[in-house]
Amino acid sequence: MRDEFANRLNEEIGRRIQNERRENKVSQSGLASRIGLTRTAIIKMEGGRQRIPVDQLYRIALALSVNVNVLLPDIRDVAHTSPELIEVARSRLDTKQKKEIRKLLE
Repeated sequence: MRDEFANRLNEEIGRRIQNERRENKVSQSGLASRIGLTRTAIIKMEGGRQRIPVDQLYRIALALSVNVNVLLPDIRDVAHTSPELIEVARSRLDTKQKKEIRKLLE
């Protein structure tokens, strides 16, 4: 269950990186050189096949001149098609937090 969530999260973050990179007219090679990675690493990140450490995510945001929040999806964007993923997240929360999440997802 967690791997499915992580995969969806990585795919969504990668999609957002790609969108921002294209909007800023930056090539994959250009972004890679700005943050000290290879073009292959950028391709894998954008395709959701490589997890992105937090420090790299911040470097990417800086290189693209965007707030890091632009690259981070809302949980509903990641888990909306999988009620099981939402249930896993809820199972670790107290009753008040569960109610708040239910309200958000309605």
